[in-house]
Amino acid sequence: MMMAFGLVKVRSGTVKRGTSNVNCSAFCSHKQGSKRITQITTCRAEEGTSLLQRKRCDGHGFAKGDPEFDVTDPSSLGETATVEFKKRPSGVTRYSHGKDGKGAIILDMQEKSRYPGDPKGQCALGGVTKKMVIKSIAGQECIDWNFVDIMDLFDDYEFQPTDTKEAKDEWKARPRKYEATPLPCVVEFQECKVTEVDDEEVAPKIEGKWYPRGSPFSDDDLTAELERVKKESPVPGDYKFCSGYCIVPQSSYGEHDHEQGGVLVYVGMRCSECCWGGQRVLQRIFMLIHSI
Repeated sequence: MMMAFGLVKVRSGTVKRGTSNVNCSAFCSHKQGSKRITQITTCRAEEGTSLLQRKRCDGHGFAKGDPEFDVTDPSSLGETATVEFKKRPSGVTRYSHGKDGKGAIILDMQEKSRYPGDPKGQCALGGVTKKMVIKSIAGQECIDWNFVDIMDLFDDYEFQPTDTKEAKDEWKARPRKYEATPLPCVVEFQECKVTEVDDEEVAPKIEGKWYPRGSPFSDDDLTAELERVKKESPVPGDYKFCSGYCIVPQSSYGEHDHEQGGVLVYVGMRCSECCWGGQRVLQRIFMLIHSI
């Protein structure tokens, strides 16, 4: 999963064993006679300062559709739960921030321990649930801190097997206001009321702003639209309609004795002069493009 949050590089090569080539990859597919393909995830240092999940390689951060909450409002806070963490990761797979980038709320987590001593089951065994926020870390109150600072202080992230040593060193050495809290440490969580966001909700239309139509034109709509266009964009005096349904400049192609009518787009070879004039214009455009 973490490969979605890093820059993926591809390296290829062969591993020689005796006189034959044995090939391997990060996905454990072994074939003889082909190259080894290894995918490597690189965590960049600047990703640690982002609030967005898609820009962070630790999996935490804001994503579209996340609920809204305000940790600075005491009335939105509830019961607490305290857990002593001895290993990383804690079992929370994604924290997100609240109003003005403050606070860190649990949105995704492993909700049960898979086996005795499972580090990713520490939160679940300690009574921590989704929609709880981090209240304090090792006695340091941080409920209303900036999200990035809370993430740096807790550092609830586990390097992936595909992370290179260089990537690990760069991530550890990234600019940060707080260093990771040594383990074991006690973390206090607190319930927090949230406002769910409807990701599919249609945004209200702003008056005066253009929006595409939600349905086709009816006959009445088309008539009204044509009248509006004729009124707002009248045809110049040196243009004349012909029955070939094209606009012909009178000064360029001479007089036309055809009856007036049609629309602005040429749809058929009903007027040889109009058709020939259109071809001349296209030829000139084509020659101009090739001369650039």
